[in-house]
Amino acid sequence: MTLDAAIPTLADAVAHLRAGRWAEGGRSCRAVLAVRPDDADALQLLGIAERNLGRPGEAVRLIRRAVALRPAEAAWYVNLGEALREDGDGDGAAVAYRQALSLEPRLAEAHNGLGLVAVAHRDHEGAAQGFADAVACNADLLPAWFNLGTALLALGRAGEALDAFDQVIRREPGAADGHAGRADALAVLRRLDEAAAACADALALDPRLHRARNRLGDILRSQGRLEEAATCQALVLAADPDDLAAGNNLAVARIEQGRIAEGLAQFRDVLARHPDNPVLHGNHCFCLYYDPDTTPEAILAEHRRWNDRHAPPASPPPEPGDESSGRLRIGYVSGDLRAHPVASFLEPVLAARDRNAVQVTCYHTGLIQDAVTDRLRQAADAWVDAAALSPAALAGRVRADGIQVLVNLGGFTAPADLLAFALRPAPVQVLALGCCFSSGLDAMDAVILDPVQAPPGCESLFTERVIRMPHGYVCWQPPEGAPAVSPLPMAAAAAGVVTFGSLNNLSKVSGPTVALWRRVLDAVPGSRLLVKAGALSDPATRAHTAARFADGGIGPERVTFLGLTDQAGNLATYHHIDIALDTQPYSGGVTTLEALWMGVPVVAMPGLAFFGRHAASHLTVVGLDELVAADADGFVAAAAALAGDRQRLAALRAGLRQRVAASPLCDGLGYTQALEARLWGLWDEWRRQARQ
Repeated sequence: MTLDAAIPTLADAVAHLRAGRWAEGGRSCRAVLAVRPDDADALQLLGIAERNLGRPGEAVRLIRRAVALRPAEAAWYVNLGEALREDGDGDGAAVAYRQALSLEPRLAEAHNGLGLVAVAHRDHEGAAQGFADAVACNADLLPAWFNLGTALLALGRAGEALDAFDQVIRREPGAADGHAGRADALAVLRRLDEAAAACADALALDPRLHRARNRLGDILRSQGRLEEAATCQALVLAADPDDLAAGNNLAVARIEQGRIAEGLAQFRDVLARHPDNPVLHGNHCFCLYYDPDTTPEAILAEHRRWNDRHAPPASPPPEPGDESSGRLRIGYVSGDLRAHPVASFLEPVLAARDRNAVQVTCYHTGLIQDAVTDRLRQAADAWVDAAALSPAALAGRVRADGIQVLVNLGGFTAPADLLAFALRPAPVQVLALGCCFSSGLDAMDAVILDPVQAPPGCESLFTERVIRMPHGYVCWQPPEGAPAVSPLPMAAAAAGVVTFGSLNNLSKVSGPTVALWRRVLDAVPGSRLLVKAGALSDPATRAHTAARFADGGIGPERVTFLGLTDQAGNLATYHHIDIALDTQPYSGGVTTLEALWMGVPVVAMPGLAFFGRHAASHLTVVGLDELVAADADGFVAAAAALAGDRQRLAALRAGLRQRVAASPLCDGLGYTQALEARLWGLWDEWRRQARQ
């Protein structure tokens, strides 16, 4: 053997690295460097090996030496950027990627790297631009197409995201992640059957792709197929008990099935594994509203624990800002500015606002947009699509917009929004319209309620100051195209059989609710019950619910279960109901309003907390106080008396829609004037105190 033949070369290293044999490739590189310590190629390749072995810091050191020796190698700066990014130095990575582009402006991998740096900073606009530049330079760079789709999805541009994921699949049909991304985009577009099919495609290619199975479970839950959804999440948890999304989604599925104790137990298990996740903890806080065994005091204590554990330190309150316009700058924050109850409460406020006195900015933190979103966008003075913003970025945007009164419309329906409020981006911060309980936040100043939602003495259940409206806590935009009110169903029924009913979510149909309804049926011989909920489309959930009802004394001969339909189908169901029965401990909100709009009176019993008093508030506002019972005995008596008075029932049915339309519930102008007066009062009070 000659001396030259004994000198190591990089051929073995390259072969190992191309095959993913990082340790072997690294050894070959070191053999070369033992002979030639300044071999730039060996340093560069060893850096790649070290990065793939999980040692990015060492990779940075090696690749820096390589580029110092050969500074004109554009691709090496990309590798340096990758190592810096993985080592947590995003700013340094961006410098390296830009150096690569200064040498080779159309180097797609460098544009892709800049996009990844932007993602780490939650700059989804910048990320989308970087990835778009990458695919413009090299349309066959599949990671950039995938990254582009993900960034566009975060921006709420689901249609464009779908196109990007389709580009991945067109170039590599076997890319499971591409199919999973496509499912994500289709789910946001509410094309649920197609989304489920895309999940199936992804899982056929990679059965271990948990994100696809989690997404499939989420889609099935949206379709009312709750047991199938729960099975999906359970499969993920069997493979990875620490999977956060699966644990949360399984808990939510059980809650939506009406299996409250199981759902809350599942939440506790996931929280034990992920105690520092604010969204998970917030979801648990919200689901406590459904539990008849958890007192309002215990719920408030859990909300306070959320604040103590997750709320970031608040910034100093902003300055009053420019007041030369004389208008109060109000911001409304919600993830549900779409076809949703919150939107039906906000739309009249936007339409009736005093444009000379207030300036309104809406911050939509949800991904789903629809025709209702478009209407709200047009009605507001300014609109921010905030789904892609982190809580800190949202708070920064609110500060930059100079918002003086910031209104949260959802409470723990969107825990991430509460994180932004915790940063105190506005001088005055308020809960209103879509909230159900105290936020528990130190940084929330007031909650807007009414005398029924917040009776005297309730203040101990709120960390906020309680501000009462003169009538109801909301005004309401009735559904467009609602069917006409039908004749009284019992009048057409054989022997005048009375049909009681509920269209509330199954999660609200607690054990005590079933027991109360059974007493009503017993008090009205021959009467029947109709229960409609999306969850009842699921055969397993329907069977479980039927068993619960049978155990509670309501056999199958007296109850009819109906499943998921669209809103028109829900409203038409009231053609078959004489009297609606409210739920405990979580009362019906928009469900109550829709029943009244369809001519169906509702019997209610106020609960101990805000979320248990929605129906009582609405009934009081329309002048049906006599249907609000003080206790269970009164509830049964009120339902039985109404069932026994066909003439009164018929008169109520014929006139309820007009009664609701003429009530403060539909007086957008009156409500908005009262709301804005209270927001102005809070602002003036803050301003006086700030100047002292």
